[in-house]
Amino acid sequence: MLVNVTSPALRLVSRIVEFALWAVALGGIGWMVSPLFLSTEPSPPDREVVVERASPSGAHVATLIQVSGGGAAGYVYLELLLGSRCTPDRRIAERLYGAQLTWLDDHHLRVEFAFATYPQSDARVDGVTVSYHQRQ
Repeated sequence: MLVNVTSPALRLVSRIVEFALWAVALGGIGWMVSPLFLSTEPSPPDREVVVERASPSGAHVATLIQVSGGGAAGYVYLELLLGSRCTPDRRIAERLYGAQLTWLDDHHLRVEFAFATYPQSDARVDGVTVSYHQRQ
């Protein structure tokens, strides 16, 4: 207790003031410490190479990247990148699930998948025809 009082009313007021001072002090510490534990910016997703397949001649490389994040709710999906010796990797598909890559020849890549969030349509990228086939 901060003040030595004998009256019950003064004792009650003294207790309330003492409680208020402790609350202010602890609240100030809480405001200083809470940013250390509560981040306002989401962390970037984790990205991990799952499969890397070179075309028969090695001129092109198709790469499946597993992307995951989202904390407790979480998400995991695959992205498909296509690159060559001359060009950097380009993302050509995302939100694929259960994908498998097969090079038919140097200019044809077959992508089989179980499910995709967005419809995938065949495309031609850097001289490579990419065809998508959903498994039944």
